Amino acid sequence: MWRWKHIHGFGVQSPSAYHFIRYVVNETYPYYDYADLKIQFPKVDYRSRKLGKLYFRIANALQPGSWILDLSSSGIYGHYIHAGCLFTSVMTVDSKDELSVLLNQLQTFDVACLPLSEKYLLVYKELLRLSNQHSVLILEGIHGNRKNRHLWKQIISDPLPCVTYDLYDCGIIFFDHTKSKQNFIVDF
Repeated sequence: MWRWKHIHGFGVQSPSAYHFIRYVVNETYPYYDYADLKIQFPKVDYRSRKLGKLYFRIANALQPGSWILDLSSSGIYGHYIHAGCLFTSVMTVDSKDELSVLLNQLQTFDVACLPLSEKYLLVYKELLRLSNQHSVLILEGIHGNRKNRHLWKQIISDPLPCVTYDLYDCGIIFFDHTKSKQNFIVDF
């Protein structure tokens, strides 16, 4: 109930944050590939399909060149991301070690999507080092347990992430330092 007042961007004063909440996070328009993806993956649970559609809309809105995706989350996300932006290169990793090797090869990243856990804390610090003004980090399971909630609070209090969105199922972090530091709690 405490998220109810944040539905559809009500009370958000920032035009860019309002646009992101209203037209990316809470967009209800049935995009062109939703039906095809539902036919292609008929046995996907509600939460995975909901996050897949969110990733589709994020890819469609941001048009990122690359997307780092941890395979411990749902396997359909790569398909949703690629459907949202055909030019996005989806780099999948199976473990924290594989992700660390990948990050050592990169100069920066566009979008990264990881589960929030203590084992990824060092990887998170590496992603902070590689982030630029256009980087976006998505952390899944921010309210999964007490430790994750504590880690999420640490992340939003960190001075480097500028704009954060708490969607309950995941947290989205923008590193755009032209924006004022804010945390938005969004009913998703």
